[in-house]
Amino acid sequence: MNLSMKELEIMRGSWAAFCDRFSRQQRGGLVSVRVLDTAAFTLEPRIDNPAAEIVAQWLPLQGLTLEQTDRGLELQITIGREPPHITHRVRRPIRIFSENDPDGSILGLRVEDADDRTALLVLRAAYRAGTLDGIGDYEI
Repeated sequence: MNLSMKELEIMRGSWAAFCDRFSRQQRGGLVSVRVLDTAAFTLEPRIDNPAAEIVAQWLPLQGLTLEQTDRGLELQITIGREPPHITHRVRRPIRIFSENDPDGSILGLRVEDADDRTALLVLRAAYRAGTLDGIGDYEI
């Protein structure tokens, strides 16, 4: 995170509700999905980190879902205009952060997994956290 950004960790017990509300509020909003090693993010902690591999660029968000699989918990980020949608899977997530600007507007999400990979979900248009259907009520 750069000095002008503020990160808020979403507590694990709130992940499912957070993903549900985030999905409802942001469905159809343009997002970019990027991945990189957690160590590379630590070296340059920016949601627009240039070392990140672009998985998808400015496609509509369909939703975030948490699913228990035979390999453990999985966070699915589904994007795209029409089926078949693109689904990026974060296997065994261990931490989820909301990346905010100084006024509290959410710029995106950062998800760290057990394999030392970080997924970045970047919003094309930031939005105020207070507009996220009660997001202020979540443990962050």
